[in-house]
Amino acid sequence: MAEALERQIEQYNIECRDQCAKATTSSGKRLLVVICPPFMKIVHANLKHSGEMCFMDASGNMDRHHCRVFC
Repeated sequence: MAEALERQIEQYNIECRDQCAKATTSSGKRLLVVICPPFMKIVHANLKHSGEMCFMDASGNMDRHHCRVFC
């Protein structure tokens, strides 16, 4: 699963021509994926308060590997 995710992230970053997604693990060994689309990178560069807000949708979705998905 991790290898497939890494390939998807690499492909997404190639398509964006920038690093817009990254996967890492937390101190508790949980997989974390962060995605910041190109438009949001522009917003973060021009609006200093945009870094104070994070939107997450915790509606309980699961992916094909039964991992919880927060959007």
